[in-house]
Amino acid sequence: MAEATTDRRVRRTRQLLRDALMELTLERGYDRITVQDILDRADIGRSTFYSHYRDKDDLMVSEFEALHPAWIVQTGGPGPLSTEGGGLLLEPLRSAFQDAEVNRRRYKALVGRHASETIRRLLPEPLTNLVREHLRARYPDWQGDDQSLEAAARFIASAFLGTLTWWLDTDAPLSGDQVFDICQGLVVQGANTFFGT
Repeated sequence: MAEATTDRRVRRTRQLLRDALMELTLERGYDRITVQDILDRADIGRSTFYSHYRDKDDLMVSEFEALHPAWIVQTGGPGPLSTEGGGLLLEPLRSAFQDAEVNRRRYKALVGRHASETIRRLLPEPLTNLVREHLRARYPDWQGDDQSLEAAARFIASAFLGTLTWWLDTDAPLSGDQVFDICQGLVVQGANTFFGT
C-alpha cells in the first residue's frame, strides 16, 4: 500500500513539474525560464525537483518522451506501420496531428516557436524513423539505395513537422485531420513518382 502511495506522489509531482514547464514555456519561451521559475509555479521544493530531474532540459525531454509514443503507437493494426487494408500513404502520421489537436497547448510548448532547442533537435529523428519504416512497408519492391530512401524520409518528415509547427504557432482554424490531409495530399504524388508506382 505504501508503494502505491509513493508511486502516486511521484506521478503527481512529475505532472505538476511538467505542467508548470509547459505553461511557462508558452508564456515566456523555454530559454527565458529557470528551474526556480518552474519550482515556484509547481510549488515544489528544489530537492524534490532534483530527485526527479537533472535540470530543466531533462524535464523537457521527459515531456517529449511522453509525447513520442503518440507518434508511433497510435497507428493501429498488427504493427505500428501497418499498411494492411490499403491504408493511405503516411496514414500513421495522422494520429500525431489528431493528438496535437487534442493536446494543442502541450504540443505548442514542445514544438512551437517558444520550444526548447533540445526538443527541436530530438523531434525530427523519431518522425523520420516512422516515415522511413512506413515507406519501406509501403514500397517493398523499390530498388533504390539507402541514401535515396533516407533523403526522401527526411524530406517528408520535415514537410510534416514544418506544417505542424506552423499550424500550432498560428492557431490556424483547421482540425488535425485537415492539416494532415493537406500535407498528405501534397506528398502523395511526389512519393508515388519517386518510388515508381
